[in-house]
Amino acid sequence: DQNLEQIKPHQITSTHNLLADVCLAAQHEGQMLVKKLQEYDPNNYESRTCTVL
Repeated sequence: DQNLEQIKPHQITSTHNLLADVCLAAQHEGQMLVKKLQEYDPNNYESRTCTVL
């Protein structure tokens, strides 16, 4: 998993780097949530978002 805890502060040289890291982490986390949600209830996954979060 790539999340915000794995961002290394010493590698952030500008706000552009930070924004890119945060966006990539958010994208990955979103994809992971969708996958986990579909595995949790494949027949009715759209109504169970809060359960996964």
